[in-house]
Amino acid sequence: MVPKTVLLRQAHPRFFPKGELSSQAFLVPKEDPNLSTYNGDDITVADAFVHYRDVLHLTAHSTWGISCSEVTAENLSSAPDPSEDNPHHCIIQFGNLEMKALRIAAKKLREYAVIRGCLYPPPPTD
Repeated sequence: MVPKTVLLRQAHPRFFPKGELSSQAFLVPKEDPNLSTYNGDDITVADAFVHYRDVLHLTAHSTWGISCSEVTAENLSSAPDPSEDNPHHCIIQFGNLEMKALRIAAKKLREYAVIRGCLYPPPPTD
């Protein structure tokens, strides 16, 4: 992965409480400080969404992205974390941040993702 690599985050429908993406989509529990993503250099946005939904049988509303350089700008790190059922899996590592710092970092990641815009599915056209 390089600084421009976009990490793809699948957002569950519950992360849209007021119709907009919530920072909860990027919040990790303190006991597991790794946020699951897909490596956007290795898989298309559409294929990542389909894999998440149809292969892993998980629920997703949409896909959002954060670059590795944005992760680094927030003093977080990212790393490949492939598994048998997901060779494109990566993690954003929050380390041992306290809950307040976790929430602040999640809000910053959300801001980057919202600036980039929803990557999949594309917004409906009128």
